[in-house]
Amino acid sequence: MNENDEQRFVQLFNRLSVALPMQDAGDADVRVQRMDVYFDALAYIPIEDVEAAAEKLFTEGSGFFPSTREWSEVADHLAYERLLKERHEAKSLPPSPERSDAWSKAKRARARFLAELREKPKANNGIDWSKLADSFERAIPCRPPIEPHCQSCDDSGYAKRECDKDSRCSAHVFDVDQAFEPHDYRQRCGCAETNPVIQRRLELSRHQRPTKRRRTE
Repeated sequence: MNENDEQRFVQLFNRLSVALPMQDAGDADVRVQRMDVYFDALAYIPIEDVEAAAEKLFTEGSGFFPSTREWSEVADHLAYERLLKERHEAKSLPPSPERSDAWSKAKRARARFLAELREKPKANNGIDWSKLADSFERAIPCRPPIEPHCQSCDDSGYAKRECDKDSRCSAHVFDVDQAFEPHDYRQRCGCAETNPVIQRRLELSRHQRPTKRRRTE
């Protein structure tokens, strides 16, 4: 989220606070301060996923207003699932110019190799080079290589991390003295805002994603 999403978040926060019980709900100053804290805690997540997480917490949550940790974990999970789905749907996206040039060179080299193979005369041992070239072309399809722009997150926008005593996930960040088993978790990757693969995928999703009707107060 950014400053342009602040009004959407305020409306979302107000609707959720009406639907779910919250401490000090009648104190306006406390309410504004709490809203600022929640906005800062969720600012790294796209507003669409923050809204989707709010709806999920409203329908499937504990029945009380979620903590920043609960809200961010649900939003993180939904954002990760959405990006994986969009990545799958965006496989038909045209490659970047740099990859297009490299891929064109590779296709030309492959075509030259197959042409030279087909032009070779039949060997004394009976090998038909033309048929061998045809078999090679069928067995090894001409597909562009898939190389992620970011090795840390594999262009998903969420990098894999290990939660241990030195680096904790949001569920254990305050468990200073409590022992727990190390485990993997996903964290927003630093490339998410600049990764061209992710940006092209998000641009595609903006045109394909249907507009969702929202409840009004």
